[in-house]
Amino acid sequence: SAGVAAVKVGIETLNLAVPMLLLSTVHAAAAVSTLYLSAELASLLSGLLGGALVDRLGAGRTMVLTAFVQVAAIAALPVALAAGGALAMPAVYGLFVVNGIAGELFEIGRRSVMPQIVGRDEGLLRKYNGSLYVWREVAATAGVFAAGWFLHAFGAMATIWAHPIFCLAAGFALLKLWKTGGRLEPTEAAQAPNNQAPKLGEKQSLAMKARSWFDGVVNGAKIVVFNKKLRTIVLVNIPLNAVHKIFHTLVAVIYASKMLGNPALAAVLLGAWNLGELAGAWYLERRGPESRISSWLRFAAGASLATWLLWLLPTPFVAVPVSFLMAAAMIGNELGIASFIQASVPQHELGSVNGFVYAFSRAVGMLALFGAGLMFDALSPSGAFLALAVLFTAAAPIYFFASRSFRHDTMPGDIVPMDD
Repeated sequence: SAGVAAVKVGIETLNLAVPMLLLSTVHAAAAVSTLYLSAELASLLSGLLGGALVDRLGAGRTMVLTAFVQVAAIAALPVALAAGGALAMPAVYGLFVVNGIAGELFEIGRRSVMPQIVGRDEGLLRKYNGSLYVWREVAATAGVFAAGWFLHAFGAMATIWAHPIFCLAAGFALLKLWKTGGRLEPTEAAQAPNNQAPKLGEKQSLAMKARSWFDGVVNGAKIVVFNKKLRTIVLVNIPLNAVHKIFHTLVAVIYASKMLGNPALAAVLLGAWNLGELAGAWYLERRGPESRISSWLRFAAGASLATWLLWLLPTPFVAVPVSFLMAAAMIGNELGIASFIQASVPQHELGSVNGFVYAFSRAVGMLALFGAGLMFDALSPSGAFLALAVLFTAAAPIYFFASRSFRHDTMPGDIVPMDD
């Protein structure tokens, strides 16, 4: 928890300091947006292709190594800016892309390592995923406030160093997980496709390693495509990812400015959302073993319909509880989905499956964000939120019918890798 929380603090600080730093040095908002877009695309590709590398390297080792890679990338970023010259901005972009790749692989490792720590009971996984999320978000919230004060007192260039400092601390804290992974457990090694799992002491050529990685990527995708429940997980995860991304980047700001007439209320709506996520995660921490993913999916269906209240009753007294309700439903489902995957997918395929599932939803979420921007530009504020309510209503049956696939408890090992 400490290592994951430290990396989250570093990321939040980075997201606050880098835009300020670039705006003060190159005076171009486009540079900021393209920088984050390049990192987002790099994260998408690394998630899709890097999950199999996490399986081979081991989730614990991946987290340690990628934490240190993030240290090196961001520590070099202010140096590149201070050096100036024609190569300064390309260097900044390259370093930010490297940081994005490392950050995504760290997240895959985080999702893959939990069963190796607490076991593969789905209820316990929900409990500990909820606990981890609570500590992660509390640390991030405190870190943002501290970074804001530090930014005001010392400037963006000094603030940016918080990221490598916290990631360095995370890397050392996570060294305890170094031995979690890196070679398969005996019972799972026998299940590896075509016995391609590397044996201790066996050396592989570069071509063999590349083939093994490629087979891992393909096999992870096949597991998802040919398993009904995992296909359902992908379908559900798309609106979950899109709702979170759209709310944080567009909905809160536009609703506060255009529908409520007070831009400052965007902070209140985002605060209500964050509190809703913490409430949902806290409930999972307390009642994880007793809760069921089917119940969370039905909750999400109801919460999606609550978006009609944003259009019908544009007042903070409605918008704040709706934001809280939607966030609690979304995080409950997100952590429930993560726990289901952790409990069901064999450990040696967990990285590749996680990489495929979350990369796919990230790609659709990026398209949804772009489409939402066009919709808000094309329609009046009231018309845009009416359209948003209609779209959320269309998503509600997805949650409801998906819940029928998870009416019964899932036993560990229920999902097995597909043969080539």
